[in-house]
Amino acid sequence: MTDRLVVALAILTGVAFVAALIRAFCAHRLAAIARRESVPVSGANGSRLILFTGPHCDACERQKAIIERLEASRGQPLAVTVVDAAAEPELSRRFGVLIVPTIVVARADGSIAAITSGLLKQDRLEAQLAS
Repeated sequence: MTDRLVVALAILTGVAFVAALIRAFCAHRLAAIARRESVPVSGANGSRLILFTGPHCDACERQKAIIERLEASRGQPLAVTVVDAAAEPELSRRFGVLIVPTIVVARADGSIAAITSGLLKQDRLEAQLAS
């Protein structure tokens, strides 16, 4: 019985370690993309978002609703560009999109503040917009 527990703990530890390595690699890769890329500003005031979505993506629809709630709480619309990642493979590759939704947060000068893959909660999105 104890042997099984030790084996199970070793497996769980290994899985957690691999997951942490993958997260660190992805964060490093997205940070490198953010340093080298920029977003055209075309007269937009403040931050802008690029939301990469896909067809039949429930999380993408939830992300859109979160953005709408954020706009309502701020009392002003955000400059949001929605991009179908499958229809725009070059743009998706440029920003390292591997899963949808992915959000690119750009500052007013066009530099990238953050790139986040997966569903982003409202408080984290607000923090990224403030950076």
